Amino acid sequence: MRTWLTAAAALAALTLSACGTGSAASPAATAGSTRQVAHAYGSTPVPAAPQRIAVLGDETLDFALAAGIKPVGVTTTRGLNTPNRYVADKVAGIPVVGAIREIDYETLAKTAPDLIVGSAGGVDQAAYQELTRIAPTVVVGDPAAEFWAWREVITKSGDAFGKPEVATRLIGEVEARLGEVKKAAGDVKGAKVVLVRWGADGPTPMYRGMQAGQLMKEMGYGFPQLVDVEKGGHGQTLSMERLDEIDVDHIFISSLNPEAETALEEAKASPTWRALKAVKEDRVRIVRNDLWNNGYGALSALEFLKDFSAAMKLPS
Repeated sequence: MRTWLTAAAALAALTLSACGTGSAASPAATAGSTRQVAHAYGSTPVPAAPQRIAVLGDETLDFALAAGIKPVGVTTTRGLNTPNRYVADKVAGIPVVGAIREIDYETLAKTAPDLIVGSAGGVDQAAYQELTRIAPTVVVGDPAAEFWAWREVITKSGDAFGKPEVATRLIGEVEARLGEVKKAAGDVKGAKVVLVRWGADGPTPMYRGMQAGQLMKEMGYGFPQLVDVEKGGHGQTLSMERLDEIDVDHIFISSLNPEAETALEEAKASPTWRALKAVKEDRVRIVRNDLWNNGYGALSALEFLKDFSAAMKLPS
């Protein structure tokens, strides 16, 4: 029997708190009123003044925290058993209700949400149907999209939480900081960058459609042909013999675990590594995976820009 049956039963036995910490209420909202939200899987009436919001996904969690909403439940980030490091202090003590693609429906139900906001990057149609048995659910994004523009992610999240004015403010803050970093970087026309996630099995180049790639493109940087496509995610892991395909001016490397870090150290003894332009010119930077690969949203964008500036030793 699927877990949601247990979850639905658990939820039925719980009483929703009228003073929960997940409120996204506006001053004009009244108890019992609803608003209609269009999202990835249709249009759903949700509480106008939700008190207990469960948030599933990195970009939706980023927005919730930026908007001052404390969720009653969260999911772990991709590849780890915790939420992203850059939000660790903000989600301390909040129940983890599974991974984005492996939700623990029973644990989620026990948090007694009156609204669930998820990400289409992990919540598919089947998961959505199960979530609706627990609480009204909206899913941000397009499950078929290969590319999510960072501004759209924030805008859609704002719509889902009923906070469009917050989305507008956050986009403005990111654009302002991005302008400052771009000015500090100067004229980068012709310079190319690449982001690589190093694993135990070697380097995996990330497409420029990742949020970090989008922001660097707006600064004026180019990308090697291998990743110069408008989509997120990554291609195949490269063998050491193919490192010349990422031989560009600046290489940014992130890793997930100690095994990956060991593999990177071993790779540095390779002639193909030492032949890279960025290695010769000391332009290889080790960066944070949570900000450069997993992060989506305004908080992660602002932290990324800070990390980028530090990595590139830009004037403040």
